[in-house]
Amino acid sequence: MEASIAEEQKLTENKSSDAVLDSARQKQYKMLNLSSQHLYALPERLKEFDWVTTLFVKQTCLKELTNLPANLTTINASQTQITQLSFKLPDKLRRLDVSNTNLYHISNNVLPLSLESANFSNCMLDNESVNKIIQLDPCILHTLDISRNMNVTQLNFNISDTSTCMGSLLELRL
Repeated sequence: MEASIAEEQKLTENKSSDAVLDSARQKQYKMLNLSSQHLYALPERLKEFDWVTTLFVKQTCLKELTNLPANLTTINASQTQITQLSFKLPDKLRRLDVSNTNLYHISNNVLPLSLESANFSNCMLDNESVNKIIQLDPCILHTLDISRNMNVTQLNFNISDTSTCMGSLLELRL
């Protein structure tokens, strides 16, 4: 019998990251909560957890997102020490939250085209990185928060004809 998300979260609270990973491997939880752990990097074995679709790593000391399972659809890495996104994020990723981080740079081709919701608020992104974000497909991206990025001085909105999308972008915060 598959555990509910609430049960999964309760079982992963207040455990060491190794204990959480061992339990997640045994039970094959779809949601993995490593928040508030003393993590500086994601363990290499995490990339083998193909059954995990949701990953919470908020309030950790992570500096980058590596060793991610291929089937992730949701990542919450808010309030971490992430400074750059330089590794390709999973192709199936639909929701990404890296708000309230030290993120200042996004490399080319790391953001998946499947993103529906992205929160980059209160980071240190520069013009180049923010312009990479706003070039994501407006037919897929529904919610985008790029507010309170201290180093942004100019945005280049070059959104092509979105009439076929029927205005899919529902919320944009600058």
